[in-house]
Amino acid sequence: MAKATSSQAWLWHRRLSHLIFDTINLLSKNDIVIGLPRLKFIKDHLCSSCELGKAKQKSFQSKITPSSKRGLQLLHMDLCCPMRVSSINGKKYVLVIIDDYYRYTWTHFFRSSDETPEVLIDFLRLVQRGLHAQVRTVRTDKGMEFLNKTLHAYFVAEGINHQTSFARTPKQNGVVERQNRTLFEAARTILSAAKVPLDGENLDKMKEKGDACIFVGYSTKLRAYRVFNKRTRVIMETIHVNFDELPQMASDHVNSDPVPQSETVTTLNELDLLFSPMFAELLNGSSQVGQIPTQAPTVTSTENINQAEMIADNAQVENDKFINIFYTSVQDRRETSSRHVDSSNMHTFYQHHPSEHQWTKDHPLEKVIGNPSQSVRTRRLLELDGEMYMFALTEGVDFEESFASVARLEDVRLFIAYAAHKSFTIYQMDVKTVILYGPLKEEMYINQPDGFVDPYHPDKVYRLKKALYGLKQAPRACVGTPMATKHLDDDFPVDQTKYQSMVGSLMYLTASRPDIVHATCYYARYQTKPTEKHLTVVKWIFRYLKYTIHMGLWYSKDTGFKLTAFLDSDHAGCLDSCKSTYGGIQFLGGDKLVSWSSKKQDCTSMSLTKAEYVSLSACCAQVQWMRTQLTDYGFHFDKIPMYCNSKAAIAISCNPVQHLRTKHIDVRYHFIKEKVEKGIVELFFVGTEYQLADLFTKALPEERFKYLVRRLDMRCLTPEELEVLANETA
Repeated sequence: MAKATSSQAWLWHRRLSHLIFDTINLLSKNDIVIGLPRLKFIKDHLCSSCELGKAKQKSFQSKITPSSKRGLQLLHMDLCCPMRVSSINGKKYVLVIIDDYYRYTWTHFFRSSDETPEVLIDFLRLVQRGLHAQVRTVRTDKGMEFLNKTLHAYFVAEGINHQTSFARTPKQNGVVERQNRTLFEAARTILSAAKVPLDGENLDKMKEKGDACIFVGYSTKLRAYRVFNKRTRVIMETIHVNFDELPQMASDHVNSDPVPQSETVTTLNELDLLFSPMFAELLNGSSQVGQIPTQAPTVTSTENINQAEMIADNAQVENDKFINIFYTSVQDRRETSSRHVDSSNMHTFYQHHPSEHQWTKDHPLEKVIGNPSQSVRTRRLLELDGEMYMFALTEGVDFEESFASVARLEDVRLFIAYAAHKSFTIYQMDVKTVILYGPLKEEMYINQPDGFVDPYHPDKVYRLKKALYGLKQAPRACVGTPMATKHLDDDFPVDQTKYQSMVGSLMYLTASRPDIVHATCYYARYQTKPTEKHLTVVKWIFRYLKYTIHMGLWYSKDTGFKLTAFLDSDHAGCLDSCKSTYGGIQFLGGDKLVSWSSKKQDCTSMSLTKAEYVSLSACCAQVQWMRTQLTDYGFHFDKIPMYCNSKAAIAISCNPVQHLRTKHIDVRYHFIKEKVEKGIVELFFVGTEYQLADLFTKALPEERFKYLVRRLDMRCLTPEELEVLANETA
């Protein structure tokens, strides 16, 4: 479409009553206005008439997190206008002070605004001395109680920055302005609940915002409710109505207040005044018969209304679709009762009809279908997806004895990363006594440990009553790793139990220390016949941990939540079996490392390309599992980037045609081609110097090792450093 000249654009802008240019272009495109040329109208400068006639205030976006980093760094202050009615002590002014970081609020009451400088200075001295902190900034409006020589001299002497909002812009001091509203609402609610009689002329901000009404029906002309205002005694039509759906509970709540009963019960005179016009309409044959009051029977009088008759009437009205618009069938009630109603707030008298579905807070254990302690993954899912999770059920093997209901560590790290992304607070529960020392169903016996041998019965064994650490019946079973039998000449064997204990401790530590994963997993292969050389290297790992005891992963909240993966392999890295070592890592948001692994491949690769291709398949399986888990958090990822440093392996994965040179590769590794073809994952080449998974496949020089550790966002998390990082991300 051709572009209109500037004179044409502004001419039609004035002809069409100063319409915005987007609307003018829409009219031109659809040929709605006769004579309007089919041109593209562009606004090249501001229209002075539009700016003067359509001007409006700028909106202020609320902050999710405070801008201050510590307490007393910023204080919001405001002095409320004088109240029409003073307190018992004759005070009419309220000074509200809020700390921006803690959101703690102080209130001071004055008889005159002239007291503000003196009280404010005393408050600042007291709070700085009590909290051992310095006030840096004070934010107020431009009231004369804050803009005076006394406060100005004090702020200059103490080095306090005084910020003021612009005229007629209270939103710039919105923190304390909103707190003022909260305080007034609290005072207004307390006065209303206490039934304090107030003078109608001096209510000012203490006046109640709503009125108690009785629902009458619906408007015949507009979409609105008809209600009877008990204060003005007038039937009015409005849409601003909040219904009390449980009148009996509301009646009990009102009757529990320490006030005379006559003030809370609707009298017969009010009922006559309310229903007399409606009775006249019914007797005169008016068409408004449908406006029968559905809530009228719930208004009680202690003099003439019988409680049993009222409950029966309620039951009849509630089941009538014509009268009660909120009527739901019994089936719908059963389907929605456990979904929308808090059972802790229910009363027994509200259930008019007996039902087989009762409100219960705790279900008896014998009525629960299935095992309540079982993990989220069911047996059926494991049978169908056994290959994806690297294990499957075997016929003849008891499932309960071979599987423990333990959450995967990747699940925990995914949850922590999501909590950091959303700035959630995580609370930790210690349940090790429930998990590790639970009662055993089977009979288990162990030999008497060294140092605990009964001198009177040395030939007997112990029978276990509760699960011990190390049993497969316990939720936390010992870590099983691939073991190799590497024989070294001129080397002496060491205690196998001691070596396995040290390696087992390191294996558990790899859940939070990815920098020792490769070394630990490599020397875990020699647990059957460890030698002094193996033990020496394991001690080196402990020595490294001693000097890096505060190292850990840091999850920041200011980054995104995109799933990314890196993978690498070391061709024939195992000297005993000539099998390759696979290493893979997965990030969220680019810097949140949530999953890592380093393991020996279960097949012997004849070339580096095959080793990388097998690693691509293993990494794709992990990414596919993480993609499924992240759908529970509301994230649906496609085209997940995976970075590999082998162009040949990428080419094989992206080629849907089976190549002759890849026919010897096991079929189960070819599923990555389907994932690439469907667009679930996307493969990219990365140079070796930028391959972060290189840390998990081979031993590296010291400089290269430290560089990759930093790229994994591992930091020295001392208490002082944690405090600095928390202040930076606050």
